Amino acid sequence: MTDPSSLERRHYVRLDRQHMLRHERYDFQMVEEREAFEEGMLKNYSQNGALFEVRTKYHVGDIVKLAITIPGWERYKNEFYKEDKTSRVEPVVVLACVIRVEALILNEIYDIGVQFVSIDEGDRWSLMRQIKAQLEDE
Repeated sequence: MTDPSSLERRHYVRLDRQHMLRHERYDFQMVEEREAFEEGMLKNYSQNGALFEVRTKYHVGDIVKLAITIPGWERYKNEFYKEDKTSRVEPVVVLACVIRVEALILNEIYDIGVQFVSIDEGDRWSLMRQIKAQLEDE
């Protein structure tokens, strides 16, 4: 019999939180950057991936650009000078590869699981610190 814990493939702790995000399919051939973001709801995230709910159907292997709004994550950034960031929330911007698609309501709402393939290493480190702090507060 297979041990259920051996089926878990995640290597990073995920934080279950609902936050807004903006998403779009990313095209490496794109000459000009366009802002054709749609909105969705982040369900959980780690320093290396996320699960979010959207109305757009993506396919496994698609690359998506995400702008994830996580209130307070900026205070975990290592910076020489920090201006007051309490009034303005900057999103974490990442490129991610779709690794799982699940229809919650057929042809309407989907759960999309992604692995981050391009994220600023400082942002990844800040996410890790933010997740750790949130888990300690629970």
